[in-house]
Amino acid sequence: MNFAKLTSGAGTLINKARQMTSETLGYAEVTEYDPNLVALITKADKIKVWTERIIKEAEAFLQPNQAARVEDYLSEKLQAQKSNRPTEYESFAQVLLEASIDLGDTTPYGATLNKFGAAQTKIAEEFKNFTQKAREDFVKPMKNFLDVNMAYALKEKKNLEDLRLKLDIVKSKMKKLTSSGKEPDPNDLAKVEDELKVAQTAFDEQSAATTQVMENLASLQADHIIYVKAFVTSQRKFYDDCSAALKNLDQD
Repeated sequence: MNFAKLTSGAGTLINKARQMTSETLGYAEVTEYDPNLVALITKADKIKVWTERIIKEAEAFLQPNQAARVEDYLSEKLQAQKSNRPTEYESFAQVLLEASIDLGDTTPYGATLNKFGAAQTKIAEEFKNFTQKAREDFVKPMKNFLDVNMAYALKEKKNLEDLRLKLDIVKSKMKKLTSSGKEPDPNDLAKVEDELKVAQTAFDEQSAATTQVMENLASLQADHIIYVKAFVTSQRKFYDDCSAALKNLDQD
């Protein structure tokens, strides 16, 4: 075990904790982010919150049964085959067809139930197609956005915050060294100046990198428009097909 490295890591954590506590209590100066970056981070936070809510409600819309949603989620995570449970549309169609047979599909009511059941079977089929397309073209890419793009942006943001803390720790060391009322040791001063230069450079570079990532994150909303349009196209087709199935029932 590398005890020197372990001790150094522990010291870094202690310094960060001390710096964060001082900032919280208002005892330490905090390096401010560029206003443009602050605006981008704020927008990214909003995008994350609303994307998560949209996905949650979309999944509830496509599968209102919460227990079924949980089962599907676990199957997806465990890469297991999903249950072939009937949808509400399929269950409704099935009971209509069974009723028509039992009551006599040659009777006026039985024949009507049979046609109604056939129409609902068609609607059930189209609903499955719609939900499959909606999940593939809308829910899946939106989740991928959160899992990949947003996760990467948040990682860059965290890296920036870590470097900001390191920079402010060095700034505090410099302030303590130069405001003690006596001439600082030249060697100590040179060492802290070097640390400050390195910390400032690392912070500036990460700030630029984080800004670029956040800008790219905002630009990806153009892709979200494509996902929305794909959902609308699938939904429109579903309703058109449902309407056609019911119109055919009226014509019969």
